[in-house]
Amino acid sequence: MPRIGDQKHVTKSDGAICSAHPSYTGGMRISRDLAALLALSMTLDPAAAAHRVRPSPAVAPPAWRISFGSYGVDGSREIYAENPVRRPLTMPPDSRAIKRLLAFCQQRKTGISIDADGSWGWSNWLFGPSYTVTYRVNNRPPITESWLGSDTLDGALSRDAVEFLRSLPDEGWLAVSVSDDFGQEHSAAFALRGIAKVRDLLARACSNV
Repeated sequence: MPRIGDQKHVTKSDGAICSAHPSYTGGMRISRDLAALLALSMTLDPAAAAHRVRPSPAVAPPAWRISFGSYGVDGSREIYAENPVRRPLTMPPDSRAIKRLLAFCQQRKTGISIDADGSWGWSNWLFGPSYTVTYRVNNRPPITESWLGSDTLDGALSRDAVEFLRSLPDEGWLAVSVSDDFGQEHSAAFALRGIAKVRDLLARACSNV
């Protein structure tokens, strides 16, 4: 299971940069003289009046936290895109609740995992740990698959991460439910905003997304 904290990386924060015109008085404190002057200029100049600057709608930041690192003797690039779950998750508290969705490129391989706060168990010692994952994208029909269990038993990894990532739209929501080895279900929802950039970064590093 990839661990962001185990790698040396630099976190890159994405944020919306908003600019405000002086005519935008919502939330801005401007002098009455400046406001009056601006209003007068608009009335004197019909062209300017026809192109009045209106406040731009707020742009929501990406849902993914992106970090970078290197791995192995060849220094191959690592990409980690973490989509954390907003808390509180459930009531009552779930000690093995889903905590994040993680897309990554490690050792030149693309992966995606659903990670938990605690162990989801392992009873099938013959074939290794696996968990039943049901997910739904926006209004599409739900899909149920068997995902591999992580080495630390606190996550489920898609058997076809590339295809899974390609199936996600640039906007909307992903709802997931994981059945652990104790017979308990854990559910969470993730905003997909920013997934296009994540796919692009993974494609550059792993060349298979």
